[in-house]
Amino acid sequence: MIPGDGGVIALKEGEKEVVGIVGRKITTVRGTYGGDTEVKTRYIPADGGARVTIHNDGTVNVKVRNKGLAMSPGLGVYYADTLRPSLDLNVAYWNRLGVNVGLGFGKHPGAVPFIAVNYAWGNVRFQNTSIMAGYDARRYWLVGARVRF
Repeated sequence: MIPGDGGVIALKEGEKEVVGIVGRKITTVRGTYGGDTEVKTRYIPADGGARVTIHNDGTVNVKVRNKGLAMSPGLGVYYADTLRPSLDLNVAYWNRLGVNVGLGFGKHPGAVPFIAVNYAWGNVRFQNTSIMAGYDARRYWLVGARVRF
């Protein structure tokens, strides 16, 4: 038995494999010939996806798209020289990491372009939230958080 977020994934008698999807995590429980259980958990990126194929013999094939290009907008806030709200676009992802380009807004100067790397938390409550670190056009390092919408 493998405890999941709010449930238990377990092999019943006669089953070869069980696949459970909870939030952005996909868990495959597979029985082996020695009676042991093999467990594999993978993260499903928000811009990616997963394809689960069940074959006639009962085996399960799980394919996770965990890297690629994206165009997912987000709102956030970051601190560089001052605290700034931001509007950004996630342009590429690989597992939990992503690359963002965006604008930070403030009184002086008005809009400041930036580039950042983000890390998606990916748990059940904060599926669309990530933390980011990067560099803005005024040559300040930045750190902040974003919410994908």
